[in-house]
Amino acid sequence: MMNSKCIFLLPGSLHLFLATGIYYLWELSKNFNIVLIVSEEYKHSPDFNKFITLAHIIEIVYLPESNAIQKHIFYVKTYKTLLRKYRPQYLLHHDVVYVSMMYLYHIAGKFDPTTKKYSYLTGVLFKNWEHNHKMIQAFSINSIITKYSFPIWFATYYFNIICWLKLVLNYYILPIILIGKVFSPPMNIFSFKILKEYWNDQFDKLILYRNLRNNLDIKIMKEYCGTDENFVQIIHPLKSFGSELNDILYDNIRESNVITILPSYGSIDYYKLTNKINIDELFNKIMLKWKGIIDSVIKKFDGCSLQWKLHPIQTNDHFWNTLTKKIKNEYPQINVLPPDANAQKLILMSKVVISDVSTVLWWTSLFTSKLAISFDVFGFEYMDDMQYFDNILYFSNLEDFDNYSFIQIDKILFDNSQETQLPTLTEFLNMN
Repeated sequence: MMNSKCIFLLPGSLHLFLATGIYYLWELSKNFNIVLIVSEEYKHSPDFNKFITLAHIIEIVYLPESNAIQKHIFYVKTYKTLLRKYRPQYLLHHDVVYVSMMYLYHIAGKFDPTTKKYSYLTGVLFKNWEHNHKMIQAFSINSIITKYSFPIWFATYYFNIICWLKLVLNYYILPIILIGKVFSPPMNIFSFKILKEYWNDQFDKLILYRNLRNNLDIKIMKEYCGTDENFVQIIHPLKSFGSELNDILYDNIRESNVITILPSYGSIDYYKLTNKINIDELFNKIMLKWKGIIDSVIKKFDGCSLQWKLHPIQTNDHFWNTLTKKIKNEYPQINVLPPDANAQKLILMSKVVISDVSTVLWWTSLFTSKLAISFDVFGFEYMDDMQYFDNILYFSNLEDFDNYSFIQIDKILFDNSQETQLPTLTEFLNMN
């Protein structure tokens, strides 16, 4: 029988939803009434449109892709209407820094101070998280350089000013005009600059999972939040209901002898900004490294087919598109897929997933039948995060990979005894 309790779920961008939010929604929809709040990009996803015919959702609200003023007005009017109509017991949001969440949390608190506000982790937790933010910043700055031909110093200045103006407009000016409140975000989401040490005033509970060695996930998030107060760990819903949902959503897709290569983004951009290196020299260096990886992988996993896909954000990246074309020319047997292809679907059909440092490796590591392999061979700093994860094979050089035996891999990687002690998402909510 359906629980009468109502949950508002805001799972973030589409690629984060397909990685984590969809499994939250599938499990929750079995026991609660769900109001789903997503961006308009979801309307164009065949996987999402198929999914919403399967899950029990009482209402879907699409946040508009419009200017800041229109978005803020929509947040205020829509949230008030939804909260008055459904009176939710729980609000689940994928991150603690977005203004959409802050409006919802604030307005919900006015309606009912007892409404519980839970934020949940969508993907990988980088041990060197500050450096990861710098890589994202570098990607944005290099995009400005490419678009406007600005020198590096001016592009960096331009980026910082624009991000500061966006912060002031979205978190200070518009909220005080519309609801008489200034928000206090822990981070500038536009520049990834940390604004305050203590984050835990943004939520009641932060939901994590145990897949980093020695509870490193809690230690990392403690650095973010200033304290580990109100952290909880659950079994990731992918492990609870993933097999069931994947079979239905992806038409009983089955794992085969496929190797999927999914390069991350940002590291090259950071390297370009922090090192004086000719772009052609850098391209040749990276190309040589990827050729070495592919040659070793083909030799190690003889008989497997290979596929290659860039991150969606790399769609219009000249460097990566050129590198991909050259990879295809060198290895015509590799199936090159468009950046917007569903990475989760590709992982499900793959026996081996390869990247440098990426959320896709974390997602792959949740399956006991798959090999997630991280190559830290490019000479970039802080690219060793994957060595701290359970169920991810990390190699700092190709020689170690070439000499590695995969015969006893299941016994080496997959010790999930501690995880069985954790509650499921539903059990956690019923206890709280």
